[in-house]
Amino acid sequence: MKKLFLSIFILILSQAKAQIDPVKYPTYTSIDEALKSGKPVYSMSFREKGVFNLPVEIRQLNLIFFLRFNGK
Repeated sequence: MKKLFLSIFILILSQAKAQIDPVKYPTYTSIDEALKSGKPVYSMSFREKGVFNLPVEIRQLNLIFFLRFNGK
């Protein structure tokens, strides 16, 4: 019985979509652009920007689901 539940759980989990719609919720690469947009910011990327600390202005954003920092 446990194997059946585990199999069903793995099957359901494999079908889950972890990405957000990039048209409806764009990924911002600049804190200034994100603040000027006037929309909720769901995704920000500082990849390849050499950012080592979060900008202080990020506290003004209400909601961020994805925050990327990897890279140089």
